[in-house]
Amino acid sequence: MSSPLAKAAGRIALVSGLIFAAVDLARLLAADKSLDRIEMMRQTPFQITNDWFRCRRSA
Repeated sequence: MSSPLAKAAGRIALVSGLIFAAVDLARLLAADKSLDRIEMMRQTPFQITNDWFRCRRSA
């Protein structure tokens, strides 16, 4: 006797992993390497992708 959640566990893990990878890639692309770290963190693209990452981690 297995639950519906157990049957979908592999797919759930795969989708979650892909989402985390996409968010990390977006954070990498939003990072501006020509700026110092503090200035980069003040820019809007970095803040948006970082908020998205924190939102996904808390879900």
